[in-house]
Amino acid sequence: MSETQKTILIIDKSFKAIELQDRLEARPWTRFLIETQPERAMTQIKAGPDVIFLNPRQLSIQDQVILDNWRRSSDWLSTIPLYLLVDSNTVVSENLRQIADGEFRKPFSWSQLLDVAFQALDAPLRRNIRHDVEFTLEGSTDEGLLFKGRALNISQSGIFFESDNRLSLDALVTLHFLVHDRGGVFELEVCEVRAALRRHRTLDATRQGYGAEFIEQTHEQEAQIDALLSAILA
Repeated sequence: MSETQKTILIIDKSFKAIELQDRLEARPWTRFLIETQPERAMTQIKAGPDVIFLNPRQLSIQDQVILDNWRRSSDWLSTIPLYLLVDSNTVVSENLRQIADGEFRKPFSWSQLLDVAFQALDAPLRRNIRHDVEFTLEGSTDEGLLFKGRALNISQSGIFFESDNRLSLDALVTLHFLVHDRGGVFELEVCEVRAALRRHRTLDATRQGYGAEFIEQTHEQEAQIDALLSAILA
């Protein structure tokens, strides 16, 4: 059975791939990409490997800030497992620590790290996770609104939900956001909110015998949604 080629990017001068050659031979579709030159580290990250092990000392402070921005705003980079490799002399910024999936302190076994990489590679793809939606507005931050919820319908570019109650059969709201998973609780940092009514469903409702009162309520609701979103985005 053929497998899709997977790449484990390791940005650390001390890595010795030869030590794990026998493990890799058992997984011929998995390869290491070793980067020891700090000036090339960001290029390799942006190329989109499947798992990243990063020694923060290989990145300048400026590159750490850039990586933080990429990780928080990129549809694809936010889905790549990222692990930090540190020792007692490594200074890790709080931002970098927050965007990482884990941290390993030297001395450690490279074989153990390879186990973690294989687990990440074998896990279901984290992109385009889709579930039913249920969340509540918790408050706001300087960056935008903060929502918390469970059973979210996530598509890396937005969250979509339909209100299906009696008076809003055709309300469709789209939120564009950054997602943070805090121990199984999703926090959504909303970047953009759009709302629209599916007018063709209003026509369907007319065909199904709903009267003018329903149509009037639907149009009234559209105005309410527009007013609400205008206030949110102001």
